[in-house]
Amino acid sequence: MNRESLLTRTRKPLVTLMRQGATPEKLALSLACGLTIGSFPLLGTTTAICTGLALAFRLNLPVMLLGNFIVYPLQLALIVPFIILGQRLFGSGTAVNPHDFALLLRADVLTGMRLMSGAAIRAALAWAVVAPVAALGSYLVLFPVLRRIGKRVTGEGEAGTVP
Repeated sequence: MNRESLLTRTRKPLVTLMRQGATPEKLALSLACGLTIGSFPLLGTTTAICTGLALAFRLNLPVMLLGNFIVYPLQLALIVPFIILGQRLFGSGTAVNPHDFALLLRADVLTGMRLMSGAAIRAALAWAVVAPVAALGSYLVLFPVLRRIGKRVTGEGEAGTVP
């Protein structure tokens, strides 16, 4: 998917939601949370986490899931860095070498998973340290952009402009 297509596919649903009354602030918060949760280093958990947070804090679930979907490649790319950061922040009995771990998984999945569970927990804790900063930074970037789009959608922006 090229950049232009990603922007179009992201912008259209947001504009539609704004036309239906969603505020730029709520959309920015929902999208920032989705983007941040989408980088959580434990595969298969982010949709459930997004759903729980959307229900608990009355955020826009489709927008959160959109952000979650957008950063899926980033989630995969950040698993090893979060494991390494978790080892550095919280210590580790053994260093995790991704190549050796892949070989271990091929040989004995259960042993590999058992040995890796500590590293996975430390990776999740490392993400928890980084996540608030990432969510705040995402929100601070997204809110002005969505506010500007919202003004155009509601007609408060420049005359004759269409999003």
